[in-house]
Amino acid sequence: MKYARVLDSVVQEVFTPPTGMTIEDCFTPQVVVLFEPCPDEVEQNWVKESDGSFVAPPLPPAPPEPIAPPEIEVKSDIDSSPSTVENL
Repeated sequence: MKYARVLDSVVQEVFTPPTGMTIEDCFTPQVVVLFEPCPDEVEQNWVKESDGSFVAPPLPPAPPEPIAPPEIEVKSDIDSSPSTVENL
């Protein structure tokens, strides 16, 4: 059985006891009371509804399309012809 620790209607963490153990075998009574049974599909950040059901959080919005950098024309005042000491 899987357990969820819920705070302000949001699942903060989930725990599944190792095979053959109960949650009471794994934690002190002070910690056990913080958890409640939940369906196996529940994960962190799911929301517990007022009717006791759990729902997945909404998907985050898609990131905005990246903005292409402006095209820049590079001009150079440097003469590209070979120079030698004699030419200077």
